Amino acid sequence: MSANLITIMGSLWAFCFNNSIPCQITSIKDHVKIRKTATHSSGRAFDLRVKNLTEEQIKKVVAYLNKNFNHLGAISKSDNVRRVVVRHIGTFDHLHVQTYN
Repeated sequence: MSANLITIMGSLWAFCFNNSIPCQITSIKDHVKIRKTATHSSGRAFDLRVKNLTEEQIKKVVAYLNKNFNHLGAISKSDNVRRVVVRHIGTFDHLHVQTYN
């Protein structure tokens, strides 16, 4: 796992603890074949469960990550914008946190 991702994860856990927000990582390094990219298997991404969070809590987590770590985020292929966190609503609702290295 990348050092940047470990830093983000530790800081996120502390933020969630201090704000009474449940923090459950659902996917770190896996080898799921249906993924579009290798960000998880290369140790540059993790997913955070939001099923048990309120919309307000989700917004707080996203704002915290963007404020403190957006400079470490990956550049989106769709619009060339650097983002550290993206909300995915598909198979299951989650926050995808990804670094560029």
